[in-house]
Amino acid sequence: MNTKQSNSVEEIRNEFQKLSEKSHEEKVEHRAQMLSYIFMSEAQKAMDRKGWTRKQLADEIGTSANYLTQIFRGDRILNFKMVAKIEYALDLKYGIYEESNQRIEMEESELFNSEFQSVADNEPTEEKTALELLEELPDGYRERALENYDHMYNVAYPIDGLSDAIVDTFHWRSTPEGHKFWKTVYEWALGYGDLPQLPKEDK
Repeated sequence: MNTKQSNSVEEIRNEFQKLSEKSHEEKVEHRAQMLSYIFMSEAQKAMDRKGWTRKQLADEIGTSANYLTQIFRGDRILNFKMVAKIEYALDLKYGIYEESNQRIEMEESELFNSEFQSVADNEPTEEKTALELLEELPDGYRERALENYDHMYNVAYPIDGLSDAIVDTFHWRSTPEGHKFWKTVYEWALGYGDLPQLPKEDK
């Protein structure tokens, strides 16, 4: 294991130690963030099915795109009034079920251990911003994505991957290529299917 990898493993070990030493208030805050993330993750899936952007959802529920993006990022925590608005806007119904805290903590620990083992077994991956990820698109697609990039989002923070960059950084419907084109590119980035054909002028 090289020095860089050793440092990354050590950092994760330290984070896990911090997690186990959290106070009750910190655990409550962490769980609130996790719940908000779960709700918004399902909302994002419904938006993808409808072909909606975050700005469209923001308009439907009567808030700003910037405020909604902060909730998606985890900078703000979702409240139940907003959950209800999202349900009506997306024709979505959230389900709730009881699960013991012990089970929840065990699953979160297992998830963390899985990520820890992944880093230990492989070279650590470098965190990248949305713009850096869009640069990884093939020729033709990359240039179009960068042309469509919406600086309103200001996504300089690290995100999970190329598919998130495609979803987060521009409005598919307002691009010259259209929603169907970018939805297919997004699905390709997730590992489903092939890239769509480029418009004739880019061949």
